[in-house]
Amino acid sequence: MNLRQAGELANKAAAVQWVKWVHPNTQPANSHAEKQANVLKAAIIPTHCAKCLNMNGCCFAKDKCPESPLHENCHCKAERIDDITVTAECPIEKFTGYIFSDKHKNNGKQEMFERWGFKISDSAILKSELEK
Repeated sequence: MNLRQAGELANKAAAVQWVKWVHPNTQPANSHAEKQANVLKAAIIPTHCAKCLNMNGCCFAKDKCPESPLHENCHCKAERIDDITVTAECPIEKFTGYIFSDKHKNNGKQEMFERWGFKISDSAILKSELEK
């Protein structure tokens, strides 16, 4: 992406009305590990839904946000936000344990990445690029 394209993308994002999914009285899950903990929490505490817990703190364009209530007994809501900072996280296992895994070789992804010149040793670089 060049600077002009990045500027155009930023202008489009600024024109969108953003909302944040809020699961009251819980902390947002900001990492893969926190999301996994939420799945376990939802299994132990039946009043919590893993999907809602993991969307807690996630931002959506207003017209793309899931409708609340999401399920029976859902107490989540979408709150309007004016400032948004975008980040991305990609576990390295997406590359080392999936794309370059012989276990998943028949899905075509490993072959595609190898045709582009990438190997499993490039996983950290690919992870970093995806997060940018």
